[in-house]
Amino acid sequence: MESRHRAFRNFMGFNRAWLEASGSKTVTRETLWALGETARSDASSSRRQWAAALFAEALSTVETFRSPRAWAFTLLGLGRIARGSG
Repeated sequence: MESRHRAFRNFMGFNRAWLEASGSKTVTRETLWALGETARSDASSSRRQWAAALFAEALSTVETFRSPRAWAFTLLGLGRIARGSG
């Protein structure tokens, strides 16, 4: 996750350099949803724990969201985490 804008990025070159100047709210909202899904249902318990921790760290970014769609994706991820594992 990029620290300055607290948004996830999407494109990285083969040289491991980012191909975009900053993170994207679109990528961030969809990543939060994916992290919620992973935290709930991944086969690996360590990956579930990692996803839940990263989701919690990134959650403060949601405060900057103004789009109902961004909130909806975030709530989808949060709902998955809130249901617990299993």
